[in-house]
Amino acid sequence: KKINLTCYGHGGDQLPLESLSKDLGVSDRVHFMGKVPRNELLQLYFDYDVFLYPSLHDSGSFTVLEAMASGLPTVCLNRGGPGVSVLEDCGFSVDANGTKEEVVNRLVDAVMSYVKNRDLLKQHSEASVRRIREDYEWSVKAKRMFSYYEELVKQDK
Repeated sequence: KKINLTCYGHGGDQLPLESLSKDLGVSDRVHFMGKVPRNELLQLYFDYDVFLYPSLHDSGSFTVLEAMASGLPTVCLNRGGPGVSVLEDCGFSVDANGTKEEVVNRLVDAVMSYVKNRDLLKQHSEASVRRIREDYEWSVKAKRMFSYYEELVKQDK
């Protein structure tokens, strides 16, 4: 089964990656969309099956949380915020240690898990939405913070 990769955003690596996709003969399946307005991006999440976030450096990306809220299982590296946000029931947080080839192979294996097992894709999709609702929505966070403050006040008495 052929997999398509769509990349949003624009950075210094875009031109070399476009060239690499041509050299590898996959440019018909790798699409570089450039930067899109945020409100448009929030709607685009619903057009995809999996969110791939292989960043080594972005430690707290909201895009991971937005994708999860849209029902996308996420494949990321186990670094920073994404590695903490993506639990084993809603995606794959891939070990970032080892050679580049080893890390890339782990990312590929994680994505292929969804291609091979559509039930897992559905389960992780539902769990992603549930994770955001239970742990990241503002109303939930506000209640949690209020209970922390209540507990501190009780301890102080």
